[in-house]
Amino acid sequence: MAKRKQSPDRNHIETLELYFKFIDLAQNTEFNRWTRFNNILLIDAIFLAAWSTVYAKDGLDNHQIVLVILCVPGVILSFIWSWLGARTNLYHQYYIQEAKKIESGSSKGIPKIMTEADKHSKGGTDLFSRSSIIVQYVPLGLGLLFLFLLVISLCPNKNSLCECLL
Repeated sequence: MAKRKQSPDRNHIETLELYFKFIDLAQNTEFNRWTRFNNILLIDAIFLAAWSTVYAKDGLDNHQIVLVILCVPGVILSFIWSWLGARTNLYHQYYIQEAKKIESGSSKGIPKIMTEADKHSKGGTDLFSRSSIIVQYVPLGLGLLFLFLLVISLCPNKNSLCECLL
């Protein structure tokens, strides 16, 4: 059975639909990145507030165990969230690259949304404000903070903190 040849208009419409699907997917991954980032900030803030409250209280039974228990999920979740951020960054980059391929391969009627956005987002001062950097490395930094708090939690008493760290 022979394939019907598509008209140029039909082909253009399908290309345009595909292009806007890639744009939608890029926007959805950006939304997912920030939602996930806000979630880890909230979760880690709760663990940090609980840890600091327990650490500041004197005379609590088994406070060292509670401090360790509060640090472990903070470490694990932060590293998982960093990995999820990296994975979402890859998807986001893929969708943008595919949209750019369509932009560069088509001459009529395809807006250059991604190409124009890329021109505005290049630069040195912009590097640390990009969502791809923030959603991947801030959770990693929080994970390292929780590792440090875990070491502090394992110290037998607050007065010998320097000895534990060295």
